[in-house]
Amino acid sequence: MAATPKLTLDQIAQVSELVAGYISTQREQYAPCALSLSALLEPFFSREILDSTRVLVLQDERVPNPIFKAVRIHLITAAIQKSRT
Repeated sequence: MAATPKLTLDQIAQVSELVAGYISTQREQYAPCALSLSALLEPFFSREILDSTRVLVLQDERVPNPIFKAVRIHLITAAIQKSRT
């Protein structure tokens, strides 16, 4: 298994922005189609949580891989190459 690369504070900030952007984009795309959770779950969760939570099951579609996955692969590859030198 490859070693986890050490990130600088700037890299952490960049990755955090990428993750937040990805989540926002997916939420904007899928939230209009999502449904409220069933009242059957009320014994287990507060009404506030149920009102603010939605669920969507995709049919014949997949959520795209986030761009930060490619960034992570690049960082791991760079760490491996650095460890070989």
